[in-house]
Amino acid sequence: MTYREFVQISQDRCTLGEGLHYDAGSGELSWVDIPGSRHFVLARHNGEWLSGGLTGLHLSDRSDMIIPPGFTKGEALNDGATHPSGEWVVFGSRDINEQEPVGHVWLMGQKPVQLPWRVTVFNGPAFCPDGTYLYFADSPTGQIWDVPFDAESGRFGDRELFTAVPPEHGFPDGMICDDKGYLWSAHWDGSRITRYDPAGNVMSYVAVPTRNPTSLAFWGENRDQLALTSAVPEDTADQGPLDGHVLSFAAGVAGPPATLYSHEK
Repeated sequence: MTYREFVQISQDRCTLGEGLHYDAGSGELSWVDIPGSRHFVLARHNGEWLSGGLTGLHLSDRSDMIIPPGFTKGEALNDGATHPSGEWVVFGSRDINEQEPVGHVWLMGQKPVQLPWRVTVFNGPAFCPDGTYLYFADSPTGQIWDVPFDAESGRFGDRELFTAVPPEHGFPDGMICDDKGYLWSAHWDGSRITRYDPAGNVMSYVAVPTRNPTSLAFWGENRDQLALTSAVPEDTADQGPLDGHVLSFAAGVAGPPATLYSHEK
């Protein structure tokens, strides 16, 4: 286990911090606090925000929404990621009760298309730097999957099990790839971040001073700082002083710049 020096970024504590995004142009690091429902936020190129939750995909400052095909009242949109090209977004849902594999996964270019996989809680998704592979987690099962992707055709290959997280290490949540193509995964209820090589081998663990790290983002002038959001444990007896805060540490490696979704609705 590697121990790093963490810096507290946020002044206010989040109940459930998520959706980390670093805008290299403005130098701004942003996140959301979403108590009661885990959903995601993606930036669009024109400054609007694309967000997902209990009722579908929403565009900021608009009353209309996008309802993905197959989306049901028993699920809620939970997490998503933009392809490095900016032309595609992958997002998925969770079972509201987080018990059964009723969640879906979608790919959106001009409009969302349902993919063949079912999940209990879709989390993390991260593309490798060149966009040829996608990683995503089904958190309650502890499984992280990888799947090849052809950006020209918008087609995925067959998914394969990338790794299985031991129960004592918590549950895989938010993920991000660094410039070397290594995957960093935050572990909900695990107080750690794991770095994997492209073959799924554990390269290192980073001990995190918060029980529930959630989403990750490379940021800073050289994008070699790794920021993380976190959530406050429900049991007050388990709450520490940094739970719910946004923290950062020197990763020792840089990550690609965040990509903005570029398609118009």
